[in-house]
Amino acid sequence: MLYQLTYISPKSYQLPMAVNILREMVWENHKLAYPIQHLTSAYYRTVLFETSPQEIKKLAKIIKLDQNIIRHLIIKDAPLEVKKLTLLKKREEKTKKTEKVDEKKLEEKLEAILGE
Repeated sequence: MLYQLTYISPKSYQLPMAVNILREMVWENHKLAYPIQHLTSAYYRTVLFETSPQEIKKLAKIIKLDQNIIRHLIIKDAPLEVKKLTLLKKREEKTKKTEKVDEKKLEEKLEAILGE
């Protein structure tokens, strides 16, 4: 199943996870809307990944015990992110499939169109 984890940490910290990570986004040090544990700024990290529901329970326990994570949120099935990923993959495939144009053939077609 697909999950999205967003967490806040006081320093640039990557949570050790044994899952299939599809995408990861890091926001540099941002000012918090209100102080959390006497901190006024922190790092935000969002991870889109695949894993089983049993592993999510283990991961949630690990996150709760981790002193480097101030707040976290795990969301099941992030459909918008999945759509974005599939669109990005399709775009990459299209750019790879672009054909090389033969200049002579292009000139012949232009001449035929323009009637020269």
